Amino acid sequence: MFWKKGIATDEPTSVPSIVGKRLVEEMQKLPHTSDHWVKLKAVMRPREGNPDAFDVRVYDEWESDEKKVKIKDWASLDQQPDLIQYEGWFDKKSKKVEIAAKRTA
Repeated sequence: MFWKKGIATDEPTSVPSIVGKRLVEEMQKLPHTSDHWVKLKAVMRPREGNPDAFDVRVYDEWESDEKKVKIKDWASLDQQPDLIQYEGWFDKKSKKVEIAAKRTA
């Protein structure tokens, strides 16, 4: 909801801006193999030991729709690891982001 501050976790959402910036940098290093407009979504969960840090997984919503897979939460991608395009973590306070491509195709 728009009046809540913070980050929604454990449900698909748009990619946080600090992660998105890093993804743009990473995507420029990879060959472009998709034949569609990418619709990146993220699922996140709080990272243990730091209330400002979150684990993040990024997937292409278009691809999950094509495979008729409904991503509802973090665990949904445990069942479909082939859909995970990027995985890592970020700290919203320090603005530190560590994310890596899980696949190149």
